[in-house]
Amino acid sequence: MTDVRIKRGMPLSLNVVFANADGSAFDLTTVTLGGSVRDARDNLVAVLDPQASSIAGAASVFVPSTAAWPTGLLRGDIVVTDPDGTASISEAFGIRVERPVTELSPPGASYDPVGPGAPAAPNPSPFVPVG
Repeated sequence: MTDVRIKRGMPLSLNVVFANADGSAFDLTTVTLGGSVRDARDNLVAVLDPQASSIAGAASVFVPSTAAWPTGLLRGDIVVTDPDGTASISEAFGIRVERPVTELSPPGASYDPVGPGAPAAPNPSPFVPVG
């Protein structure tokens, strides 16, 4: 699986496909899916809740917000557990979380471009966009 790049705060949406050794679609109708995302120090960042799709062997993962996720390279995997309790873990995948250049702050949020002690917010520009 290739690494994914996202901006912190945006949703994460992944589609994954599970295949048997012969390349045929893996039957996800009788298994339980799970997973997690961890940072470089092995701290848990998120618990994933993959959902099997209507396409054979395919599942999707959706995280509505990554606002609390740290920036940097995270890693995750998906666990498939058979009804008898046998678990298989996917290949690990990377998630590079980048700080957005344009911060999407809620109304009334304080200006914080680089953390505590940052300079005050600049005055609004007197220029009007043309176009």
